[in-house]
Amino acid sequence: MCYRDVLQNNTLKFSIIAAAMLLLTACGYKPVSHYSRQIAAKPLYLEVTLSHKNPDSGVFLKDAMWEALQYRLGSRITDDVQTAERLKVSYRVVSLVALGYDTHGYVERYRVNLETTFDLLTGGRHIRRTIRTTHDADVTPSAMESSRAKREAIKACAVKAVDRFIAFMAAHAAKA
Repeated sequence: MCYRDVLQNNTLKFSIIAAAMLLLTACGYKPVSHYSRQIAAKPLYLEVTLSHKNPDSGVFLKDAMWEALQYRLGSRITDDVQTAERLKVSYRVVSLVALGYDTHGYVERYRVNLETTFDLLTGGRHIRRTIRTTHDADVTPSAMESSRAKREAIKACAVKAVDRFIAFMAAHAAKA
């Protein structure tokens, strides 16, 4: 290849990249974090309602929700319900489905189906969304390990639900 061909090839690549950047900025593209930080600009009061069928997962679920919201929204979680936006989260384990068994008949793999309902009260607006998530977990025949794996799977479902709710909030804010 001669110098002229290389120059034309690089010019074409630069033009495509520049056009893509111009398109993204010209159409008003803003990342999800921009909209979600606008919605949750104030401290959040997080209230997690425990499931009657699976109350032992409630503490782990509340911790998972707190960590996910703290990390993804950058918001402060507070105990003062009067001065904060309120986020009520309720969940229920829809099902624990055995996916695989070993040669002795012990369950080796579970699928957790979780339904999480988010109610965000912010600035006179009420945003409500129910999100269903699933997560597969490997377990061992040990009862303690099996219980821990189920709790971790529920926690992973909760984090997925938080991610989906944040995406929903961002889309909701972009429309407003």
